[in-house]
Amino acid sequence: MQPPYTLQDHLKKEWKAAKEGRGTDFVIREKGAETVTEKTPSLQAHKAKLLMHSDTLFRERCGNFKEKNDNTNVLELRPEICTLKTFEYILEFIYLGEISLNHKIDIQQLIKISSAADYFLIDGVSTWYSCRRKENYRRGALSLFWPGAYEF
Repeated sequence: MQPPYTLQDHLKKEWKAAKEGRGTDFVIREKGAETVTEKTPSLQAHKAKLLMHSDTLFRERCGNFKEKNDNTNVLELRPEICTLKTFEYILEFIYLGEISLNHKIDIQQLIKISSAADYFLIDGVSTWYSCRRKENYRRGALSLFWPGAYEF
C-alpha cells in the first residue's frame, strides 16, 4: 500500500509553487536587459533551495563576494554560460531530482545543461543524464530481442 502523500508528491508541489511564483524570493533572468519590466523573461525560485544545491551560488551570496553586499535577490545569467531555458531545466532537476523525459531535448541542449550545472556546482545532473541514457540504451537493445519488454 502506497502512502497517500509521497516524497515525489511533495517535490512536485514545490516545483509547481516555484513555477507559479508562490512563496518565491529569488528571480533569475538573463543579463543584458537595459530596463527590466514585468514582461522581462524570468524564472522564480526559493532562495534557500538554490543555495542548498549550488555551491557557486552559495559562495556568491554568502561568501566574501560582491553579490553578498547586494541586497537584491536576483541572479543575472550570462548567456554565454547559461541561458534562461537551460537554467529552467536545472531548476527542474533541483526541485524534482530529474529532468522530465517529456521535454524534447537535443544533444546540444543536454551539453549546455551539463556545462551550466558544472559551472553552478550542482551535483547529479551529469550523472543523472548518463544513467538515464544507459537505461534507455538497454531498453532499446532489449526490445530488439524481446518486443514489449519495457512498455509501461
